Amino acid sequence: MDLEVKTISIVDIANGALREQIDHEMTNIMENIADLNTPWKPARELTIKLKFTSSEDREKVNVVADVKPKLQQSKPIESQFYMGRRGNEFEAVEVGKTMPGQISIDGEIEATHVLRLPSREAI
Repeated sequence: MDLEVKTISIVDIANGALREQIDHEMTNIMENIADLNTPWKPARELTIKLKFTSSEDREKVNVVADVKPKLQQSKPIESQFYMGRRGNEFEAVEVGKTMPGQISIDGEIEATHVLRLPSREAI
């Protein structure tokens, strides 16, 4: 009876675990590129490091695979608001495309969202 010998690629080591990890990180990279909250231009990277060490008799080789993605961080979120003081509280209203209470072109009235924070005097 002949024993079947199958030739594999280095990415198929550990019963395909390295290939699975590479595919997983490739998905993370694609999601990072598609995320509109990340900058579009900087490159994303996938580093695959293989470290080989051998036994003293050089018959056995140990390999450690390390897969590391380099993704882009989310862009900072920026906004503006008008602020004032009412009694012992600060009030802030975010500046949007329309002012709170203003009627949009669709006939919708924009809701007013107010951030209220106690002043130090009230604490």
